[in-house]
Amino acid sequence: PALARPYAPTKGSLGWIPESLRPRKVPAIEVVRAFTFDEGLEGWGRGELSGQPGARGSKGALRGVPSPEGTYAMNVQIEDARGKILTIDPDLWIEAAVRVDRRTTVALQVWDVDRKENLARIVTVEPGAWTTIAAPLRDFTDASGKARSTPVGKGDRGTCFSVFAGAANEKVELLVDDVRFYTQR
Repeated sequence: PALARPYAPTKGSLGWIPESLRPRKVPAIEVVRAFTFDEGLEGWGRGELSGQPGARGSKGALRGVPSPEGTYAMNVQIEDARGKILTIDPDLWIEAAVRVDRRTTVALQVWDVDRKENLARIVTVEPGAWTTIAAPLRDFTDASGKARSTPVGKGDRGTCFSVFAGAANEKVELLVDDVRFYTQR
């Protein structure tokens, strides 16, 4: 399906607004990779189709499955150990719509195979509604949520992307939809 394009004002459409009050230039968004789950798993190895409508009226979403690591309760994951899921760039935005059935911690996590480290965005999500988590990789922390001691590199291979929810052994339902990797120029 065609991806939505950002609003681009036409020449003169803001002419009636004083220059000092006009909005700054709207950044151009380039979607690097997107997953809607409308057509199935789309390469995701962990997680299952939920059979429930997704965020923003889409046809599908992924349901998290028990996490094997023991740190989190549920997760969904896409991995390509030989290639890459994405190219690490501090200006690359990671976005996912999530829904949980109880207040819990949700982590978006990228494995940087070249530096052998996880980059994480960890937030608390309230239950019952789709919540969009989005941030540039430069704002991601280490996997424990602590500030990184070195800046995010550029050009490394991200070979795994995961969404985790809940502490180990916590009973929580995780739904994930509309995962996007994009840049703003």
